[in-house]
Amino acid sequence: MERLEIARAHAKNRTKLKKGIIQINRSLNQAIKDNKRDLEEVNTRLLIVMHAAYLESTLPYLLYNYSAQIKMTSVDYILNKPSEYDKWNSFLEYGFRRNYLNGRRKELNILNLNHTNYQRYIYLKETLDNDIRAIIEIRNKLAHGQWAIAFNAEGNDKNQDVTSKIWTLSKKDVLKIRNFVLRFTNIMESLISSKEHFESKFDNEVVALEKNKITHEEQYDWIIRTIKSRKRSYSE
Repeated sequence: MERLEIARAHAKNRTKLKKGIIQINRSLNQAIKDNKRDLEEVNTRLLIVMHAAYLESTLPYLLYNYSAQIKMTSVDYILNKPSEYDKWNSFLEYGFRRNYLNGRRKELNILNLNHTNYQRYIYLKETLDNDIRAIIEIRNKLAHGQWAIAFNAEGNDKNQDVTSKIWTLSKKDVLKIRNFVLRFTNIMESLISSKEHFESKFDNEVVALEKNKITHEEQYDWIIRTIKSRKRSYSE
């Protein structure tokens, strides 16, 4: 396949994933309305896998679609990284070196990037290291059938931290993951698009992301109250 054809294929995958997310979310809301705990758990896990799949499909879409910004040698280098996290990390570093260091492989520090750009890089690096990595980890466990008990990397012992997380997954986690995936992928697309586009979009996306963190509990409570009140109205 030609490069543009590959990009279009990944774009179609993202479109299908978006549609699938909408349908599964409707099923999740219905399960919450009907107080069907088993169905709620299934749909919650499926939505997390779907959002992570959207995150995963976005990276090759960006790499293949922005042919003027990134050569195939760099595309191959990034895609050959061993993990999804490593691929995104390489993509992040490539974007900053391209936009601010003329593509030179200099260290990404405050001296080379200057204060503002360095703080942007650190924010995205911390988001990737903490939040996006966690999404990838949960997705990997669920995709490998670990829906109740998560194992360590060797598969010979329980990973208690991830197991506890899996057991407490809820719509609240789905909303949080959706927010991170949406904002992070938006920022990454602006980063590869151009320096000007990145700088014009960065603050708005970060403010939206951080605002959602602050109001997350309130938004979740409002959504659950709305779902429950709709259930009562339907029963009437």
